[in-house]
Amino acid sequence: MKKLVAYILILTLAASSFAKTKGFMPRPNGPLREDKGNGGVEWATTVPEGTALEIESGEPVRLTLITEKERFDDIEFYKVTYEKKTYYARASEVALGSVSLAVMLGDTTLFKKAAISSFLNAQIDKASLVAAGEKKEHAGISFTEIQYWSASANEIRKRYVFSDKVSKNPHDLEAVRIVDTAISLKNKDAAKERAMKEELFKNAKKLDTSEEITGYVQAEYDKIFGRVALSGFFTGIIKTADGSKVNARKEPVDGDVVHQYENGDEISDFCSRSASKSSYDGITDYWYGYETGADGLHWVFGGYIEWKDGSPTESAE
Repeated sequence: MKKLVAYILILTLAASSFAKTKGFMPRPNGPLREDKGNGGVEWATTVPEGTALEIESGEPVRLTLITEKERFDDIEFYKVTYEKKTYYARASEVALGSVSLAVMLGDTTLFKKAAISSFLNAQIDKASLVAAGEKKEHAGISFTEIQYWSASANEIRKRYVFSDKVSKNPHDLEAVRIVDTAISLKNKDAAKERAMKEELFKNAKKLDTSEEITGYVQAEYDKIFGRVALSGFFTGIIKTADGSKVNARKEPVDGDVVHQYENGDEISDFCSRSASKSSYDGITDYWYGYETGADGLHWVFGGYIEWKDGSPTESAE
């Protein structure tokens, strides 16, 4: 009986030692390599930031890295599985341990340890994807250990951040990854590229994201489509020289007409303007967007708006 128990224990330990663990690729366009029979490993493909990888062994192996110009000996790699194929990922580019993929909710100070006194003159940007690990309390403050890609150091870094700045909400994660895809998307046909990006952002905005990530999605949308956030919400009154109606459009300049306002109508919640001016009836001004809720922003030409409580100003951000 003792021999049987010992044998089972040996098998269990052996199985656990070969069990695959999970890791993440925090590096944007993270490279995966493969052995092409040239005495080392060479670039094979890239994966998006935050991609989950199966690590075949927690112990790295030392291999020769072959690039177009040089060979680098004795580089540590993990053998990984991605989309049912075997690759090698550089150890300094993979986040391991008891971690979960997370996203930062704001520009956040980095700490070397879980203590205010260990703060660094560095921060991690809002919407960065990280591998979030254990939480630690210190002086009543909750810190979370993160692993993230440091472009300046060209490697994974381990640091601590305030726990309330870390979100594991799957909708937040999905929205950020959709935005990343939209930012990098390129198409020779400008109209098609715009339409594809619009569709991606539309999908991101449908998700039940946190307030911080909702704001991030809108801000990135504004950047791509040439919009500027205002410093708050403003109210305007429709004013035309001849008393005619004014169109509200789905997009500035040539978007679909979604509503017509009578002269004297009041519109609240203006929160955005176009990046450039347009001219109509001899008037040159920006287009201004107001929040409608589920239907997003609607836009009115600023030359037909009389501001009720002062002219809009740009956000300081």
